[in-house]
Amino acid sequence: MTETPGASDTVTLVNLTKRYGATRALDGVSLSVAPGEFFTLLGPSGCGKTTTLRSVAGFVTPDAGEVAINGRTVTRVPPHPSAPPARRDGVPALCPLPPPHRGTKR
Repeated sequence: MTETPGASDTVTLVNLTKRYGATRALDGVSLSVAPGEFFTLLGPSGCGKTTTLRSVAGFVTPDAGEVAINGRTVTRVPPHPSAPPARRDGVPALCPLPPPHRGTKR
């Protein structure tokens, strides 16, 4: 891990690129999220939201670019091994409807 000067207490992405075959999932994504900020990724299906989050969590290694957390480059640092496999990335499953046991009527 290397230090990124002036980037303490932030999540920073610099020019992230990820391809799956001929498909560009990420194409030069750069952003910075400071402590206390409320941040969302919003976009249509297939635009790279999940790939971006999985890159931050370490489950996807970008083809190019850098992920830094609290000023340390973590682009190639694997996720923590003690978390259950289905929950290591902190990304909730996307579901358009509530589960059958949680109806909207009361």
